Amino acid sequence: MHTHCMLVTMTQGEHMTGKQAPSKLTTAKDYETRLLRVLKHIDENLDGPLKLEELASIANFSPFHFHRLFKGMTGETLGGYIRRRRLLMAANQLRTSKASITELALDAAFENSESFSRAFKILFGVSPSQYRRNGQVLITPQGLSSLATGYQNSEAIALLHYLQHEARRMSFDVKIKQMPTIKLAYIRHTGSYFKVGPTFEQAIKAVHQQGLWSAESMVLGLSYDNPSKTEEHLLRCDAGVSVSPDATVCDPLALRDIQAGDYATVMLKGPYDQIAPTYDWFYGQWLPQSGRETANHPPVEIFHSDARNTPPQDLLTEIRIPLV
Repeated sequence: MHTHCMLVTMTQGEHMTGKQAPSKLTTAKDYETRLLRVLKHIDENLDGPLKLEELASIANFSPFHFHRLFKGMTGETLGGYIRRRRLLMAANQLRTSKASITELALDAAFENSESFSRAFKILFGVSPSQYRRNGQVLITPQGLSSLATGYQNSEAIALLHYLQHEARRMSFDVKIKQMPTIKLAYIRHTGSYFKVGPTFEQAIKAVHQQGLWSAESMVLGLSYDNPSKTEEHLLRCDAGVSVSPDATVCDPLALRDIQAGDYATVMLKGPYDQIAPTYDWFYGQWLPQSGRETANHPPVEIFHSDARNTPPQDLLTEIRIPLV
C-alpha cells in the first residue's frame, strides 16, 4: 500500500520555536520504549478491559493521536492488535485447558462464541473445535505470515522489524511551520470520509452566498476519527472554508477556530486514498525521529485542488499535524 506514494527526501523543517530538539536517535528509542511498555501492559491484561485513554497514558502519548501512532509504528490497529493477542491466548488455552469455547470467547472479550469462532477461523484457518482436536500448534498461511515478522516469537521483535523494514517504503518532505489561528466556517459531516465531497460543496456554496469568500480562503477539513478504529457511519469531519477573523455566519454554516501553533506539514500529490497511509508514515516514522510531540487537537487537511476537474494523480492535499 505504501509503495504507491511519491518518494521524496525528508527534511528537518523550517521552524523549531527557538528550542533545541532532542537527539533524533534518542527520541526514536524513547518512542519505541514507550510503545513496548504498552505492548507489555496489553499482554499482561488481556483478560481485562483495555481502554484507549489508559494505554495512551501508559505510553505518555496524547489520547487524541495515540491510535494513529500505534498503527504507524506497528502496522496494526490498536483494536486489531488486542484482538489478535486475545485470540492467541485463547488458542493456547484450547490446548492446555478444558474450558468451553463459550468461556474462552467471553474471556477473550467477545460477545458470544459465534463471533469468537469467526474471528478465530480468520486468524488460524480452522475453527476453535478443530484447533482443539488437532492437539498441536497449527501453521496456517496466516501463521506463517505472522512468524515471518516475529509476531509469534516476540512482539518486540515484530515491532523492530516493522520499524526497520516495512514502514520505511515511503517518505515525504516535512516542514515545521508556525501557523496563525484560522477561523473556519464549516458543516459537520458524519459518515465515510470518501463521501464528504457533497458536504464540502455545500459549505463552499454557503460561504459564497453569505459573501465570506476571499482571495485568501482555503478549503479545509478537520478529521476527528481514525477510519481504522471507528465504524464508518460514526466518522466525523468538519468540512469548510477559512474566513476572516471577524466573520459571522448563519445556517447551514457554523464557526470554529483552528488553533495556532507549530504544525508539521507535508504536501501529498495523488489520490485521496493515499491520505491514510500518509498519516501512518507521519505518525509511525517521521514523528519518532523528529524530536517533537503531537498536541491534543485534530490534524488539518487543506485541499488545494478541485477534485471535480483534477485527475486523481494530480490532486494536492496539504496535511498539517499539530505539535506541542
